Amino acid sequence: MSVRKMRKHLQRSSWDSNSQTDLPPLTRYSVLIEVKACSLSEVDIKLMQLVSRDTSPTHYSVGKDIAGIIREIGNAVTTLKTW
Repeated sequence: MSVRKMRKHLQRSSWDSNSQTDLPPLTRYSVLIEVKACSLSEVDIKLMQLVSRDTSPTHYSVGKDIAGIIREIGNAVTTLKTW
């Protein structure tokens, strides 16, 4: 999938960044992050190219390089703090 095709697909997407989502409760080791920026790496783009050829209904997640604010942490998380 070319970058141009990805842009067209994302523009047609019905995803709304302002929508509210009910999140499941945090587990002991969970971290809730308010994402402020997310990028697509070369690996993400290559994965999307491969997935675009795949006809199976499997979902793949891309854009795991994120930056944001830690909003909540599970009670077993000891190396991070909330803001």
